Amino acid sequence: MPSAVVPNRPLPVYFIGHAGVGLLFSESPQNRIVQDNLRAVGEEIRAISPRPKAILTFSGHFEAGEIHGPGVIEAPFVYEYDWPHEDAPELATEVWRHITKSGIKAKRVERGVDHGVWVPFKLMFPPENPLDVPVVQVSTFYGYDLESQIRLGEAVTSLR
Repeated sequence: MPSAVVPNRPLPVYFIGHAGVGLLFSESPQNRIVQDNLRAVGEEIRAISPRPKAILTFSGHFEAGEIHGPGVIEAPFVYEYDWPHEDAPELATEVWRHITKSGIKAKRVERGVDHGVWVPFKLMFPPENPLDVPVVQVSTFYGYDLESQIRLGEAVTSLR
């Protein structure tokens, strides 16, 4: 997925833990710290220049092998959850093709983003300051096969 402007360095990668849906509703001191940190990450992502073509997300809440058997991942393209964001089915198809060309079995599916994405993203990109690039979600492999997860990460590295 080449962009019009090639950055001097690869785009950043973030690990974003969300601590469950309660993060959105509880005003405990611990939750406020996590909420503030997520808002700061959202601001950092908004400041990336040139703008990324999309944000590619991976979530352990969305393990495809549980549905399709071991060794298969999913790339959904319909997002209907209560978090306003841009849909990008064509871009999801590009990501899916890229992953399958690297030798990973992947299946296209229609489903919304899971709570591992929309919980933190609701804080990072609230309605009053929405995300201005599409989000594409890809599953992780089901189970604890670390080598498969690493292979998936290596397959998408060039998309950065």
